[in-house]
Amino acid sequence: MLPARVQAAATLTELVGLGDRVAYCQVDATSLPFSAHQFEQAWMLDVSIHIANKAVLFGELARVVHADGLLVLHDQLGPLPPAMRSVTRRAPYIAPALPQLLRYVEGAGFRVLTWRDTTDTVFAYLQGRRADLLQGVERGTRAAQRRHQRRLAMITAYIEALGKQGSRTGILIARRTA
Repeated sequence: MLPARVQAAATLTELVGLGDRVAYCQVDATSLPFSAHQFEQAWMLDVSIHIANKAVLFGELARVVHADGLLVLHDQLGPLPPAMRSVTRRAPYIAPALPQLLRYVEGAGFRVLTWRDTTDTVFAYLQGRRADLLQGVERGTRAAQRRHQRRLAMITAYIEALGKQGSRTGILIARRTA
């Protein structure tokens, strides 16, 4: 998690009145600095795609979640189409197909309760963000315009992947077995 995202998450948490109940930290997801069974739930939003060793990732999550606790994640499934190449050059993107993701999760000690495809919702959201960015590219300083252009290129790649090239996104909920 990038420091700016940690700050944004903390700010949003304060705004909804949960600042005293939720904390954020930046750690290696494959070596979590928490004791076993410390949490009732683990939540990940578009994270597992950036972790190469999925078996270790989900093993660590199973270690820190209580028996009968939940794993909730949203991510993009693979294989990643050619439209994603421009995005994947800047950060690792390792997206298994759904059956492989399920094997990783269940192999770590979770029982999958549900998988819901969110592709249509994400696609619509990204189209809206793209429209906003197109307006922003035309305004601001040159540095701001360059940032908008980079974001625009990334969002356009996602739109292409989810639209024409058939990539999928979804939410998975799993329960930790004893």
